[in-house]
Amino acid sequence: MVYCSITGEEMYEGWYNENTGEYFKYEKDYLKHIDDIIKEEKEFLKNFVEWETPKTKDDKIEFAYNHFGCYWSEWTEDFEE
Repeated sequence: MVYCSITGEEMYEGWYNENTGEYFKYEKDYLKHIDDIIKEEKEFLKNFVEWETPKTKDDKIEFAYNHFGCYWSEWTEDFEE
């Protein structure tokens, strides 16, 4: 069974961050997570790389997919539990 890392709610679809193992049921929580990652990474990389912060919701989701291992998925219930 998969549970949202923020709300603890059971979920069968949602966003997953394979780098942290966190699951997100609601888009607003996922977008905040992306913003937090971007802020941390930008601070860490500010002396090494210049990159433009994504502004739109779609740009953030695409950026997280391309750079942070975050993506939308669906799960089926595991009946072997």
